[in-house]
Amino acid sequence: MIRTVFTLIFFFWATSLSAQELILSKVIKLNVDSPIIISHVSETLVLTFEDNKLLHETLDPQKFIPAVDLSGHEHQFIRSLFEVDSRMKLPAWLQVLSEEIANSFPIQNVQQKSIDDITIFSSYNKEEAHGIVFVLEAQVIHKIEVFGQQIQFQNVINKIVKRS
Repeated sequence: MIRTVFTLIFFFWATSLSAQELILSKVIKLNVDSPIIISHVSETLVLTFEDNKLLHETLDPQKFIPAVDLSGHEHQFIRSLFEVDSRMKLPAWLQVLSEEIANSFPIQNVQQKSIDDITIFSSYNKEEAHGIVFVLEAQVIHKIEVFGQQIQFQNVINKIVKRS
């Protein structure tokens, strides 16, 4: 009897530590460990883990930059934060804004990854222990922020995968 109880407790404990799927869209998902706390603040989903925090939101082109509507230009604008060549293709006023936003994150050590027609741009700031990821799909852009060590940030990038 005691063995059965301990086996059940171990089973429930082990399954609570297993990886979960955070469905980002009908195309992609993010495999994450079970968070300690899940909260939703305004338009941001917050997953709190033992030693890091992950924030997810879908980019609203009308709200990403106050007083600027990026509708129809949001993909090119996000690319311009990470690619100087893309920035130079924007109108002059938007180039300046792109540079200001890129510096505010600050974007450094840019990584780019592709999954079929999905592009993932990311950057990690060691001093602030903060990383930012933009996942560009055809119809939506996801913004993911990771507060934690670089290895945790890299794990998030590596765990963004296509749904089966």
